[in-house]
Amino acid sequence: MKAVEVDETHLLDNGDGSSLATYVASYPAAVRSVLAEVSRTTGVDVVALLSPAPAEVAR
Repeated sequence: MKAVEVDETHLLDNGDGSSLATYVASYPAAVRSVLAEVSRTTGVDVVALLSPAPAEVAR
């Protein structure tokens, strides 16, 4: 996946303003899903590659 672009989005809200928050919150889930699929199909754990080593986290 090279890029995902959303040109225009129409949200229907029930009046409490939650639709926008729900839409924005779905982005991390989409990224997580793509990374999981990459790991499943290629065997490359991108999350582990991008995560700092345990010694670096303690700093």
